[in-house]
Amino acid sequence: MSNAHKKDSITIDFIEKEAELLKISAIRLLLLDIIKQHQDKGIYGYQIGEKLSLVTEGDLIGSQAGFYAILRRYHKEGLLKTELRSSETSRPTRKYYLLTQKGEQVYHALWQNWIHYSGIISRILKKNDLFE
Repeated sequence: MSNAHKKDSITIDFIEKEAELLKISAIRLLLLDIIKQHQDKGIYGYQIGEKLSLVTEGDLIGSQAGFYAILRRYHKEGLLKTELRSSETSRPTRKYYLLTQKGEQVYHALWQNWIHYSGIISRILKKNDLFE
């Protein structure tokens, strides 16, 4: 393998890793938003995945295991509470997710930060005539 090819490979790996971090951050915020939108009745995992796919037009979908890991982490951190509910049909019991009070606070704070930083980035891109 030539040095030029190695450098290209390293650059591509770096870009992919950085892009994945951005994607994960967006997914985390969107998961909280989806749960927030269903705070009155709660929402179960499969529905969250479907909503995430719908609102992102499939662009941010990773593995379901990935977003379930985020849900578990948020539950462990006290941002989410869960309720097990059985259905009136023969379907299995489902775990419904709802934001806790702490989750609501974190939801609002993270979105404020996202809006703030995305505004800064947008101003810089416009100033530098990038991506217009």
